[in-house]
This record gives sequence, C-alpha cells and structure tokens, in this order.
Amino acid sequence: MVILVKNCVMLPLLLIWFIKKLNKLKMNRAPGVDFVGTKMLVELSEVISEVVAILFNKSLTTAEILNDWKLENVTSVFKKVANLAQ
Repeated sequence: MVILVKNCVMLPLLLIWFIKKLNKLKMNRAPGVDFVGTKMLVELSEVISEVVAILFNKSLTTAEILNDWKLENVTSVFKKVANLAQ
C-alpha cells in the first residue's frame, strides 16, 4: 500500500524500499569514490536507510534537491580489447 500526502511518499514506505535496495547490493563490488564498501552498506542498511529516507522525504516535501545530490563523479573504466586485427 502506498501512502501519499501532497504527492509525497511517506517515510515508512521509503524506509522499507531503501533497506531492500541496500540488501540487494552485490558484495563483490569495489567501493566508490567515498571508499564505502558494499559490505558496510549492507550491514548498516537499517541505520543508513533511515537517514536517507528522511532526507529523501524532506526533498520531496520541500521540492528542493540537496546540492550534494546534484554532484557526480564519473570515471571511465576501459577494458582490454582482444586482438583487434582479427
């Protein structure tokens, strides 16, 4: 069941959604630019998801996006190409 108030999803639904997403992370992935590994994210999913859900809900209710959420750091990773002469 989705609870909507002024076109915003309420906190309990977001909390459950974030916990599920964090628990589905693959453990063999390398950490990002913040050096936070997936093992830490999965083990602390209940704590992390509560904070993120509050921030996300506030962003939805105020119609503002945090400046840190607008930043991105994209790095290309090139793989070796098997013998191009063939």
